[in-house]
Amino acid sequence: MSAISTKCLGEADEVIKALLKEGLDYSAKREDIARLFDEQLYNGNWDCTTDFEDGTPDLRLIQEDEYDQHMDDEVKPEPITYAAGHYVILA
Repeated sequence: MSAISTKCLGEADEVIKALLKEGLDYSAKREDIARLFDEQLYNGNWDCTTDFEDGTPDLRLIQEDEYDQHMDDEVKPEPITYAAGHYVILA
């Protein structure tokens, strides 16, 4: 596996901080969230989900423009927070 960039780790920190404000502590998942940015969101995927294998509820991150402009109102999931240019939803 390649090293995760400082930028992706910073994006993960933003997501974790926003989730903490909602009463959800994902600080132990920093590297997993950063890897989602590194391997998915910054490689053309606008809508991605984590795959935590330990029973932690997964997160779905949807890029802001994709959510606001391209999703039908009937199928838009309700975000729990917004961070790092993405809506964050429990998956």
